[in-house]
Amino acid sequence: MESLRDLALDKVTESLFQETIQIPPGIVSIKDSNIIFERIRTFKNINQKLFEEMQNLSITEMKVAMGINEMDILLLNKLTLQKLEIRIPDEIHPHILIPLCVRDPSRLRHLDLRGTTPLWPTSDWLLMLDTTYENLETLKLHNERMNRGDFSILAEKFPNLQSLSITNSVITSISDISHFNRLTDLSLHQTRINGEELGCLLDLSHLKSLDMFGQLWTRDSWNFMRIGGSFPDLEYLDVSCISIDQNIFDELMRKQPKLKQIGLLNYIEHLLVCPGVEVFGCSNLETAFRSLQNYVEREKEEIMTFLCQQIQIFMNRDRLEGQNVRLLNEIVVFLCGIVVDYHYNIELHEDAIKCLEMFRRFDKIRLLDITSDKAIIDMFVYCLDIKCGQSKFDSLMEKQWKFLNCRHFFRSIHINSLEEVLEVALKRVTQNRNSLPMNIIIKFLTEGIFNREMKEMICKNQDKVSILIWERWLCCSRREKVIFLKAMAQLTEISIDACRKLIRQRDIGHIVEFMKAELNDEGESEIIVEFLKILRNFGCHLVDDHEENILDVFYKDDSQLVFS
Repeated sequence: MESLRDLALDKVTESLFQETIQIPPGIVSIKDSNIIFERIRTFKNINQKLFEEMQNLSITEMKVAMGINEMDILLLNKLTLQKLEIRIPDEIHPHILIPLCVRDPSRLRHLDLRGTTPLWPTSDWLLMLDTTYENLETLKLHNERMNRGDFSILAEKFPNLQSLSITNSVITSISDISHFNRLTDLSLHQTRINGEELGCLLDLSHLKSLDMFGQLWTRDSWNFMRIGGSFPDLEYLDVSCISIDQNIFDELMRKQPKLKQIGLLNYIEHLLVCPGVEVFGCSNLETAFRSLQNYVEREKEEIMTFLCQQIQIFMNRDRLEGQNVRLLNEIVVFLCGIVVDYHYNIELHEDAIKCLEMFRRFDKIRLLDITSDKAIIDMFVYCLDIKCGQSKFDSLMEKQWKFLNCRHFFRSIHINSLEEVLEVALKRVTQNRNSLPMNIIIKFLTEGIFNREMKEMICKNQDKVSILIWERWLCCSRREKVIFLKAMAQLTEISIDACRKLIRQRDIGHIVEFMKAELNDEGESEIIVEFLKILRNFGCHLVDDHEENILDVFYKDDSQLVFS
């Protein structure tokens, strides 16, 4: 199943459009379907046979994360989806979008509408939804405004819901929520509700999970916490952001006999916890990390971002001193997994990268083992390869390369993994010359000069490295070229042998042409000085092939710059 999923992500459209590649029919989950849509849009020879082949793949799960056009609708209507996630920024209302994407409503089990633009109030788009989705088990909504009676309409359209998530919304009344008599999982994350009606939740007698994170708790809410009835089957409860004392906590535990996990992100360390109950808090690095693992499973991006920030605080405060090495490795592997997950928002990706940078800052990468090395390399390869062309990852790429450029990391990493990074970087730059900033390439290569194995890899792969540099050189800005010249001049002072593997005789012509075409009065002397350093350190043999052009660089306005 996993191999098919991985194969589908990168190869499914190729199998449709090239007869030489075949994927066997089977159940395939394609979450990054926007990549497929993008490829299909650029393919001109689409016919009925191709759509039939897509249908034979039996794709049951899809995420739509970009705008939909007519071609995408044709594709979606050939699929029988069981799970559909829509994250479209365009103003396409749910009652229009759902019928377009779902061919057989009876097969749909999971529907995530958190990326759509709903009509307010919620009943407006629900009433315009013609079909009843009788077999839908999971529904996720976002940014809704629900009034009295809306839960009744929701229950009519989705009568057999077992899991309901309504996040960042406003609910004026939950008096009719009891219509969901099969509900076992309810999330009202960051949703404002009427505190006087909190007791209505007790009608949901089958609840096993209740998320009340971010509620604005009123006096009635406190009464619910203190003296409210119990949920006989409740196993998970999140009441984070509540200042809870020992008495309230004990009462809560007593009335929820099956409770196994509770979310209290502000929980105080000295709070006495009942045996067998796991508390998700952030009193130290380990508890914050365990909480992060919990909320990843529950897809709570806002809490995950908060916890990543808390982890940074603990790392900065403790400087990782005395921490369990196994825990540190576990954190690195987990954070890398967040970075490569396309579904998370850019803020969460950035905070995960900042956490990883703490290891570099405090010189703790030497503590990491082979599992962390592999996770980090996989992260870079994934972002170089799969994310090619995704502009929102450009800033992340620079931060990731900065993290990679740590001497302790180079000492521990396996050299064949670095060659894998080089291969993917080369592939990306040759496909799109603008894809990697020149300064990122320079950082990656220059750091390797200080490492024997990295230097050997550069020598072994000098043709690939040279292409990587000069493909990018052809379209980089004047500023980037100046940065490159300075870096090369500095490197020639350190290791002339390694630099000769990066710049060969034929490559010096690129620099000479740049010097002839782009020099002006501003900063001219500085650039010439750097160029002279390169020529001096590389030796006179470089001048032989480019003597005439090099001399042209130093003649201007009938005056000659003399150099030795």
